[in-house]
Amino acid sequence: MTSSEDLSVRLRTLEEENAALRRRLDGGSAGAPLDHKALREMLHELRQPVQAARLFHGLLARRLTEGEEAERLARLGQAIDAIEARIVEIQAAARGKS
Repeated sequence: MTSSEDLSVRLRTLEEENAALRRRLDGGSAGAPLDHKALREMLHELRQPVQAARLFHGLLARRLTEGEEAERLARLGQAIDAIEARIVEIQAAARGKS
């Protein structure tokens, strides 16, 4: 598997974890609602691998400037952007509920 494929797999995993977190935050899970501290910890855990993905994306973007691989890398960047936006949304929702 190439680096961009590894990142794509990891990003899909993070998106799934983010969706589960959002369901718990919204009370859609059978588990107990998250307290503010638990939510901050989960967001921190999500933020770290997303930042690593952003770093690797930036490094690859310097090398892949044309062609099909560059297009795939651009889509990967969009996925990272979407994850980061969701984290910000969850943080804002948590502030509103605390």
